[in-house]
Amino acid sequence: MRYQLNSVPGVAEVASVGGTVQQYQVDVDPNRLRSYGLPLSAVVRAVMASNSNVGGNVVSQNGSWSIVRGLGLIENLDDIRNRAVGSHNGTPVFVKDLGTVKIGDAFRTAALVRTAPKRLAE
Repeated sequence: MRYQLNSVPGVAEVASVGGTVQQYQVDVDPNRLRSYGLPLSAVVRAVMASNSNVGGNVVSQNGSWSIVRGLGLIENLDDIRNRAVGSHNGTPVFVKDLGTVKIGDAFRTAALVRTAPKRLAE
């Protein structure tokens, strides 16, 4: 796309900014969900509950401010894989039993940004 945009009259520069954002991804197999009798929402709740980032507030003490917030506990793929979702016949069902967990690229939400041209002072 960069080369096509550079060939348009009036385009001075096309800047590449950013890149891909990586995220944890859980690919759930619907057949496995059905065999354990669990809804997809149970997987979503289990993963969200194990990795909640919560906002805090500011604590003001002796003229300085400290920002307080809670960070999620997930540090690697096994932390997600070994998260219990529910049980089936008295046996715990983990995320790894319902699908695959991997690191992948987040969906891009914007690829192009158009800015107004600068006008020269006359």
